[in-house]
Formats: sequence, structure tokens, C-alpha cells
Amino acid sequence: MIVEPRIAFDDLDAHPLVRAISDLAAHPGDEHAAHRVAAELFGLEVTVPAAIAALVLGSEGAFATLARKGIEPGDRRRARVARELTRLGEFAHADLESMLDSHGLADAMPPDIDDPAPGHPPAFIALRTRLRDDADWGALAEPLGDFYALQGTGALASHRVLRFSHGSLVGVPIPDPVTPGDLIGGTAQRAPLAASLDAFLDGAPANDALLYGPPGTGKSVAVRALGRGEKAALATRFGLRVAFTQLTQDRYIEMATGLVARLGGSASDTLAPAALRFARGGHGLTPRTARQFAVAWVSGTVPAPPD
Repeated sequence: MIVEPRIAFDDLDAHPLVRAISDLAAHPGDEHAAHRVAAELFGLEVTVPAAIAALVLGSEGAFATLARKGIEPGDRRRARVARELTRLGEFAHADLESMLDSHGLADAMPPDIDDPAPGHPPAFIALRTRLRDDADWGALAEPLGDFYALQGTGALASHRVLRFSHGSLVGVPIPDPVTPGDLIGGTAQRAPLAASLDAFLDGAPANDALLYGPPGTGKSVAVRALGRGEKAALATRFGLRVAFTQLTQDRYIEMATGLVARLGGSASDTLAPAALRFARGGHGLTPRTARQFAVAWVSGTVPAPPD
């Protein structure tokens, strides 16, 4: 049987899992091909359909790129996409266990459970679930095109949080989630950034933003909570500049007290003096210091005052 080469999802051919299963499907009696599949499956944390569905959703191939730019409903290329998706669905839901069992390798199959990592966005999880549970992937060509158009391609589509590494954006599989509700104080300080982000999400133009200030004053956590001094020459490139400065003593104590309560600790008359001593020990009056103190207070590891 002649199998059409993948064009719409040509980038999937380079993935070791797809390549190994393709070889085994074409030559089910090939022991070396079976061992390659077993090696790829052994490290999976999700089922095979879920793993291949994730590769489809994270594709940066020809169809994903085209759909991102916009493809008309009647475009004849959609028929090709549907055929390739149908073949991928059959491929993902194939009875690999039986093929491997003939080589004594069925125990390499991953467990039949799926626990999506928190790094995946809701739209990704919803469509991955449909692909995982239904082998008729060709019927989902249109929803998949809409997914690329709205969510993007590659790591952008498959991760809630990304970081810039070696010249490109890469997904963070298990991000450390922070929400605005997790933060104590600084609401007014973050307000311009939140307003600019809201405008951007509503489709309005928005400025690039530069957050600056000493280490530990809340710049990174503000950005994390709101997503999905610098040289003046650099600062002028940004239309929105938000300064994060040292806390006042009162604000620092208020933040430390609130964090202690949130972590389940109890306050006493000695908390404020202890928090200030902690800050004077070289940490400074910053939100980071307040959190470090709160953790130390609740765990009973705050350094004792000097004699």
C-alpha cells in the first residue's frame, strides 16, 4: 500500500516517536523497529494518542503556518489536511500493544491515564482531549485550523508560559503559577501594566512595557501574575515604564504580616521587630524579603536576635 507523504504536517516526520511508529507500522515484523518504538514509549507520561495529539497541536508545519495567516473555508488544501489528519488519527490509535507483544515488548506501553501538565492552556487541553478520545481526526480539520489561528503555533499554542532562550521562545512545562490575588500590596503600582495588558487582550494597541528597579522589588512576579535602574537610553524605547522601588517600613511590615497569615502562621508582638531585623540582615525592604521572612517565621527558622 502506498501511503501519501505528509505535507500539511511535514514537521511531525522529524519527531522520534512518529518516525519510530511509522517504521513499525510499515514493517510490523521488524524487531529493530519494535525496539525503537518501545524505547520511545517507555518514557511517555501520557497515552500514545495524547502524545501524538500534542505534537499535532504544537505543529509548526505547513498547515499550522497557513491557518495562522488565514485560510478560506472552501480552500481545496483543506481536503489534503483532512486526509493527513485521518491518517494521523489511525496512526495514533493503532493497536501498538499487539504489534509490540509479538516481540515481547508490550510492557513498554505507557499507562492508560492522562494528567495534563499545568503548563498547557485550556484550548490546547480541550482539543487534545477530543483527539485523544476519537480516532476520526479528519473531522477536526476545521477546529484545528481555528485553533492555530487563535492560539498560534508551536510552543505559543501549547504552553501557557514561555521563556526566551537561545534566540527563541520555548515553553515552560510546569510553570510556577502566580495570580494577582496571590500578591499583597502594590496594586496601584501594577495598575498601569494591568490596564495596558487588558487593552491588548481587547484588541486595542498597547505599548511595550519596561519594569525596572532593584532586585526583589516585585518586577518578575508582577509579570507572572498578570500573564498569560536601567540606562535612560534603553528606557526611552518603551512607551510604558513602571518603577518598582524599595518598600516603606510600614508597607514591608504589612506585607510580611499578611504573608505570615496566608501561610497559616500566627502573629505576635515580636513579629514586626523580627521582620525588620531580617530585612536589615542584608535582605532589604522588598516583597521578596517579606516572603522569605514569612516562610522563615512560619517554619520557626528566623535567626535569633544578637545578644
